[in-house]
Amino acid sequence: MIFKKWLGQCRKIFQIEMRVGSPVDKFCKLESVLKSDGIPGVMSEEETFDFIIIGGGAVGLHAGLKAALLNHTALVLDKGRKWCRVWFVPRVDNIPTHPDGISGNELVNLGREALKKHEDKVQLKDLFEVVHIKREDVFKIKAFDERAKREAEFKSRAVILATGIIDRQPVINGSIRPILPYANKGLVHYCLFCDGHMMTGQDVAVIGHGQLAANTSLDLGFFGAKSVTILSHGKDMFDGKGLDNKKETLTKLSEKGVEVINERITSLFGLDEDFLGVEFEDGSKRQFESGMVALGLFKINNELAVALDGKLDEDGYVVTDEDCRVLDGSGNPIEGLYAVGDVRNDWNQIPIGFGDAERAVIHAYSYYL
Repeated sequence: MIFKKWLGQCRKIFQIEMRVGSPVDKFCKLESVLKSDGIPGVMSEEETFDFIIIGGGAVGLHAGLKAALLNHTALVLDKGRKWCRVWFVPRVDNIPTHPDGISGNELVNLGREALKKHEDKVQLKDLFEVVHIKREDVFKIKAFDERAKREAEFKSRAVILATGIIDRQPVINGSIRPILPYANKGLVHYCLFCDGHMMTGQDVAVIGHGQLAANTSLDLGFFGAKSVTILSHGKDMFDGKGLDNKKETLTKLSEKGVEVINERITSLFGLDEDFLGVEFEDGSKRQFESGMVALGLFKINNELAVALDGKLDEDGYVVTDEDCRVLDGSGNPIEGLYAVGDVRNDWNQIPIGFGDAERAVIHAYSYYL
């Protein structure tokens, strides 16, 4: 089958070369003819897609797959793996088809493989960052191609925003880099609903302050953590958004045996030995089996929704209806614009994002395209 497909493409290219003309100009013209003839994997920028999906994480890829399964054309624009939150997750346990868990990068790679089976309908462009979007009779998008170092323009009848969020990282000695290897190895977590069960029976450090750190610490008790210690990293526990009820919250923390260390963190150790070691400014050291970052979000990637007059809630999430249609300031759906996954709410669950993608594509199929 692979050989036949390759042979067919060779014949197509041979015919194109014959049609282009003399050897002098054929190499100059070949690319444009390839695009106009629609050889798999090469789509013209002049084509109007049914969907453009912005974001190449697990949820964006699923939206692309669903579009293809419903016989629609789609273009998935992926800014790059380093912007994909799930890519760095060592183990995801809430995908029912993977009872032993699956790594985030494997999950994304499987999604990419699924799209390859539908190359006649859906295309995936890597390292394309959307820099401008507007809506006229169709959506018009400009994206910067990081490899070619140029802008490309695309058009679509509908747009799905799967742009996600970025977690806030603890800054240690002026950099966020010290924590990242521990996160990549699964020693540090960011999502309690995703990973709380992994910390049962463990000594856990919660890095953060304020209500979020307090709530996270108390919830870890529900998950059966052996001990919980809040590392406020030089901050007062009441900094940031503070505590809703300081006295009551501190009483609960004390009752649950949660320790609070206010010393600034100066370095981490223990990566090779599979533990989270913390050295503080006063020279003391502590060891933990797991860590939980409770600093909230650094950024919700909502700019494209705002550019199209989309509404945000008080936390910055894109406001949608139950079909994932983005709402404007008056609460009315913006025709053809959808938001899915983490950019629309704080559930932060991959299966919910998959469901969002299904809703958005099916709604557009049923009522719009």
